[in-house]
Amino acid sequence: VTNSVLFPDVIVEKGAEITDSVIMGRTKIKSGAKVIKAIVGEKAVVGENCTVGSEEEITLVAEGEKINE
Repeated sequence: VTNSVLFPDVIVEKGAEITDSVIMGRTKIKSGAKVIKAIVGEKAVVGENCTVGSEEEITLVAEGEKINE
């Protein structure tokens, strides 16, 4: 986790990377996932080995959304 804010009850599994992001509460970032320059809403799930965001622009992930690809 680098230059990021994680709210309470966030689960970051082993091997996940979070950079320049804000992760709202009760969110799960699964193993191997990458979150880059993103705002991730409450209760969202970023699946194994998924990438959310990029260096070019801020990405928004809606509350409760599940990212599996």
